[in-house]
Amino acid sequence: TNARLVYSIEKNVIEEETGSPIFEIESETGVIKTAVCCLDRERTPDYSIQVVAMDGGGLKGTGTASIRVKDINDMPPAFTKDEWLTEVDETDGSALPEMPILTVTVHDEDETNKFQYKVLESSGYGADKFTMVRNNDGTGSLKIVQPLDYEDLLQSNGFRFRIQVNDKGEDNDNDKYHVAYSWVVVKLRDINDNKPVFERPNIEVSVPENAEIGKSLDTFKATDPDQGGKSKVSYSIDRSSDRKRQFSINQSGTVSIQRSLDREDTPRHQVKILAIDDGIPPKTATATLTVIVQDINDNAPTFLKDYRPVIPEHVAPKKVVEILATDDDDRSKSNGPPFQFRLDPSASDRVRASFRVEQDQKGANGDGMAIVTSLKSFDREQEKEYHIPIVIKDHGNPAMTGTSTLTVIIGDNNDNKMQPGSKNIFVYNYQGQAPETEIGRVYVYDLDDWDLPDKKFHWETSNVAHPRFKLNEDTGMISMLQGTRDGVYYLKFKVYDRKHTQNDVPANVTVTVKEIPHEAVINSGSVRIAGITDEQFIRVWDFKLKDLPKSMAEKFKDKIADLLSINRENVDVFSVQLRRKHPPVTDVRFSAHGGSPYYKPVRLNGMVLMHREEIERAVGINITMVGIDECLYENQMCEGSCTNTLDISALPYMVSVGSINNSFK
Repeated sequence: TNARLVYSIEKNVIEEETGSPIFEIESETGVIKTAVCCLDRERTPDYSIQVVAMDGGGLKGTGTASIRVKDINDMPPAFTKDEWLTEVDETDGSALPEMPILTVTVHDEDETNKFQYKVLESSGYGADKFTMVRNNDGTGSLKIVQPLDYEDLLQSNGFRFRIQVNDKGEDNDNDKYHVAYSWVVVKLRDINDNKPVFERPNIEVSVPENAEIGKSLDTFKATDPDQGGKSKVSYSIDRSSDRKRQFSINQSGTVSIQRSLDREDTPRHQVKILAIDDGIPPKTATATLTVIVQDINDNAPTFLKDYRPVIPEHVAPKKVVEILATDDDDRSKSNGPPFQFRLDPSASDRVRASFRVEQDQKGANGDGMAIVTSLKSFDREQEKEYHIPIVIKDHGNPAMTGTSTLTVIIGDNNDNKMQPGSKNIFVYNYQGQAPETEIGRVYVYDLDDWDLPDKKFHWETSNVAHPRFKLNEDTGMISMLQGTRDGVYYLKFKVYDRKHTQNDVPANVTVTVKEIPHEAVINSGSVRIAGITDEQFIRVWDFKLKDLPKSMAEKFKDKIADLLSINRENVDVFSVQLRRKHPPVTDVRFSAHGGSPYYKPVRLNGMVLMHREEIERAVGINITMVGIDECLYENQMCEGSCTNTLDISALPYMVSVGSINNSFK
């Protein structure tokens, strides 16, 4: 009996509205039960009551029961804002951002919820361009799913649409008690996502080739859809399409001529015009200006080719050559043939007495041609060639007239006996590396110069050749063998002429070999000379005056030594090369030292520049460039960037001028 327990609640919880106790307990079992309906966790999530147990002997014990109300999803969700506002950049083309543009929050008193977000279709313009996704923390994010274009007038003012959330999971919208709504406003920011647009992307104009500099050709107009069409557009020319910079464009888009045009050089220009907006980074659009250059009669006719007819000496008068003409101007504009030919009135009396120039109007299929006839027989030993100036007139209006010079060569007959001769050959040998190479021919004094087939050449002592040199018996060409060192070599030969049955005519050749070091080459100065060939620069013998004056090369060497106040033996003119034949242009390279080391190119070229006119007078030359640099000729040797380099070869370059030969590096 003493162990029998009876349970009761000593301190209960009372419902405020009714005053009734909320819990009760079975006295025999101690089971606690609710005494009223429907506890509300959101109102009171936890309760605490005090329970008493009394035994049969009247003793009691107390305990506390803590009761937690389990949550059920009985509360609706609610957005924390009635309207959400965000501002974003328009998308660049079809590329969409991965990051969300807005994150929204929801309030729900329930402990656990399965929030599901969505954008309500047709709830406002642009709703289809966005979607809602649920984040792990229960918030929702708005993402872009279609391109946004600020330049679209319907989109430029932004978007307003509704979003919803339910707290019961995916597609569980039927119970409207568990669904909440809110508005979203998306404003667009403009970005530089559009190129400027040309009103006319292709323009073609025609202009005469003598149009004055500064003449306006046409105007390009471009607008940029960005910034509501208010962005600034600047203009320029893509210089890869106008390498000679013949055109310019101002910031109004007007293209003008800034350098003279030449139809014969470029009859059609396609100039790329660039329109560049002021965005960051800027965007560029391209248009094309096609310039048709119209011909004017601005070119005089010239010989169709470089006629160089040969008349054998001692023959009766005869027809020498038929000459045709050509004209760079447009034949279809009547700026070319038919041509009129005549002997230049300023021709010398000697030429007038020797040749006649006649017009053949029907020649060359009606284009007209000249027939040149000799009026006498000639002697090559008196005159090797004649230069006949011929005036040619085209059919343009006004007509253009030009003078071309016909070179008539008097062909040689072997009508003179040879006499003993001697010759000097100078060889510059780069670092002693010259391979076996031809250095010049055996020389005998002979007024004839086309008689090589009649001659045979031999060493003075039959079958005894010099160990460092080789002779071609048919041509008289001497070759220096590889490995020949510095020094002076005396070579003796005999020459046979079968036409005049001459035997054993002596010919002596002195060969001077000088090694030119690498230091001299890389420290060399250089000049370009106009109007003189390589042969003329080093020639000694004057066949007209029958004289032996000092060569231009020697005069140049003397002048350089004089200006540097050094011995002439310390100056080497080691390279003389013909760059262009008609009209002649020759490049000369030289080095100098006062003992050691060699002077630098900047000093040598600077000295020549300072004394240019003095050197020209002393030597008798016309220097057109000091410090040869092909990059100075704009767009001639290369387009775009240009680098000038010195190419060094061990193979000598031979210049032959009769009684003297020079072999240069």
